[in-house]
Amino acid sequence: MSRLRVTYERNPRFREDAGPTDPDSHEPRLFATLDLAGFGADTVIAGLPIRFRRLARPMGSVLQVYTACLAGLTLERGNLPNLEATLDLYLGALIHYGRLPEYLFRVGDRAWPIYRLSDQLVSRYPGAPVFGAATIGELRLALADWFKLTGRIPRLHALEVLALSRQDMQLYRPLCAFRAPGMADVPAFPLPAAGDAGLVVPAGTRPLVVPLEGGAGILAAHRALADRLSLTEPARLSVRKLGAPAWAALAERLTPDDHRLEAILREGGRSRRQALPVYRAGDRFLVARPNRTGRLTVLIAPRLDALRAALGAELVALGKVATAGAVSVRRERQTEGQPFAAMARSSLLARDSNPLFTPIQ
Repeated sequence: MSRLRVTYERNPRFREDAGPTDPDSHEPRLFATLDLAGFGADTVIAGLPIRFRRLARPMGSVLQVYTACLAGLTLERGNLPNLEATLDLYLGALIHYGRLPEYLFRVGDRAWPIYRLSDQLVSRYPGAPVFGAATIGELRLALADWFKLTGRIPRLHALEVLALSRQDMQLYRPLCAFRAPGMADVPAFPLPAAGDAGLVVPAGTRPLVVPLEGGAGILAAHRALADRLSLTEPARLSVRKLGAPAWAALAERLTPDDHRLEAILREGGRSRRQALPVYRAGDRFLVARPNRTGRLTVLIAPRLDALRAALGAELVALGKVATAGAVSVRRERQTEGQPFAAMARSSLLARDSNPLFTPIQ
């Protein structure tokens, strides 16, 4: 007997005749509401996408396929009752302690759930001890340290944490992370909400949630988190691991400043000059610098001198300069005829094809 109660809502944008290049070709046919009370969980999933396609060649008696992606696993059956039975089976394996996992951590093509028990996030890899921490940043660091120490991953960033949305049961990568002295990186996840998308920053006992609004959500989350941490100098909080699509969206919210920050960097026994443009976002100054993985570190400060000092401290920590005073401020003029947003996108990272907000299939 199924423990799962399912109701469906038709998607008005679904078109069965949509071609592969049609904007509606990937629209789900249905949205399923899943009531998990039968599993002992006080949770209702409001919008699980159910996709549909007719087979070009029948597979026995199967002429069509209904597909649902649930927490990263693709489930396919020839009719809705069989799909519901499979969902029931998988959810029964996924729900523990009367709750769904909040996150999954992934290494390669395998993933394991992370649950919240009281005030702790806990997870376990087979053959390893139980890992627990108050925040997802701390837990990810503990897991990555153990995986690297035991030779299962070559680098710490090979272990990835994904958020499981209660809206659609899809997995979402962090859009970026926030870093401040004395604390583990805090990831920021773009998660769907009713009618919109929000940027969720799981800091402390209560996550910060701000409207995504393209790149504006990154700026709003930075300000809110700096306030929550009671930082006397907001420049001590930086944005890390920002990819090209997110930077492009953020650049649309910035205006050019007539300064740049310059330094002579030491790299591999050689020296080279690096000049980084300064941007403005309201009352704040920003500078962005590519890291060794090809993503961006963005520094944000209320004053230009504080921004220069933050970049200097960053370069000293990386061993690129001897002292923070090696960073200087220079005036520059914007290139004639080139829109600022285009300059901001092209000068630091090449644009890639991934959208800003997308679940992992």
